Amino acid sequence: LISASNVPLVFFGHSMGAVVALETAVILQAQGIELMHLFVSGSRNGKLPPKVDLEEEDDDVICKQLVQMGGTDPNIVSDPIFRELILPAIKADGKMFNKYEMKLQLLLNCPITAIYGDEDAHADIRPWNQLTQLGFNEICVSGDHFYLVSSPPFSMLRQLLQLSTCVYNG
Repeated sequence: LISASNVPLVFFGHSMGAVVALETAVILQAQGIELMHLFVSGSRNGKLPPKVDLEEEDDDVICKQLVQMGGTDPNIVSDPIFRELILPAIKADGKMFNKYEMKLQLLLNCPITAIYGDEDAHADIRPWNQLTQLGFNEICVSGDHFYLVSSPPFSMLRQLLQLSTCVYNG
């Protein structure tokens, strides 16, 4: 019988997904389910920046920022269906992400690797190196916040997972 407790488990989260992956890993670890590796993409190591109170932004400003980040087609942001159905979810995610407060006392029992693009002015900054007992690695790749769309880091992830498997298996 295969269960989460006897199969190596790896999480990869990009941008806000990195924080979701972290919090999920913490919950699972508290239940005795260990991760083999946590990959946090679109995020880099550093001190948490001070909290900023965000005002409600204009839809046009948000759409312009989405295009500038590199992950959104410029034509889609003018689509009325995008603005009606997708943009509210993006705005809600942004509010939630900005209000999130990381608990620095939590330590994972797996290595963490942060991956971010060298042209990513929007990379989230977290003290990832303080959240693990088993090693931290930071990798800068070519690209912007959405580097993984044009150049998914599959081969790099495979190599890192092979190293983690060696450590995981003793």
